[in-house]
Order: sequence, then structure tokens, then C-alpha cells
Amino acid sequence: MNEQNELSEALTASAAAQMAQVEAMMALAQALAENAEATNRLMDYVCQSEDVTPDPQAGPYMSGKPR
Repeated sequence: MNEQNELSEALTASAAAQMAQVEAMMALAQALAENAEATNRLMDYVCQSEDVTPDPQAGPYMSGKPR
């Protein structure tokens, strides 16, 4: 019975560690998305301030504006 308790505790600890990893990965994904949005805003600003003509083959930024 002692081995079953140890296994149960190990599985519980493993599940908790996996949940912590998922939460960390979700936070990282959110930070990357915010970084991408900020980069797109910066690029929009640079292109507008330099009066650059968009390149339709480059595809749009995440904001939907052309590159």
C-alpha cells in the first residue's frame, strides 16, 4: 500500500508540474502576441512617417494594414 501512496503522490506532483508548465507557456504566448502587436504598431508608425508605399506581395501586418 505504501508504494501505491508514493505513486499517487508522484502522479499528483507530476500533474501539478505539468499545469505550472502550461500556465507558463500560456503567459509566454500572451507576451509574444503582445510583442507582435507592438512591433506591428511600430512598423505602421514608421511606414506612415516615412510615406512608404505598401508592398501588396509582402502581405498584411497583424493589424491588417499592408506592409
